[in-house]
Amino acid sequence: MSPPYRMRARTAVPALFAALGLVLAQAISASANPPVIPPPTLPTSCPPICSIPLPPLSFVVVGDSYTSGEGASHFHIYVGNASRNEDWRHQSGFAAVHVAWAYLEMGRHPVGTVTISPTELLTARGRDRLFFHPSSGAKTKHLCGLVVNSDGVVVGSPSDTGRDPTA
Repeated sequence: MSPPYRMRARTAVPALFAALGLVLAQAISASANPPVIPPPTLPTSCPPICSIPLPPLSFVVVGDSYTSGEGASHFHIYVGNASRNEDWRHQSGFAAVHVAWAYLEMGRHPVGTVTISPTELLTARGRDRLFFHPSSGAKTKHLCGLVVNSDGVVVGSPSDTGRDPTA
């Protein structure tokens, strides 16, 4: 008499081939008539949320070098000043707060696209406004004072000129 494990092997091999035959038969019949998946439909107009009027949003940002986006771009590229020179504040369009505001605005105004670059700040979208005033090198004491020249003209922050506003 043969051991029981040989008997199991003798019955398992034909059962395996029978199961494989059934699977192949189903695969062949399914490939003849594959299921039809309709393409996704894209909205032709604004989603229903667009019809709800939203109150205008004003977002004010002040802070230090991290908030301004210092080091957020390769090669330290920042927003320039009015004369297209490097601005001492080192503000970047890649600053975390600016990117978060852009995402917020895309949720509030889902039509259109937003392109973020290190040299531009998105400061308005619809009636919403971003007031982005962080400065690299700023400290908490700099939030309260500005440097004014002898004519009464604001020439910068204390961190720009090295003057202490408490002195």
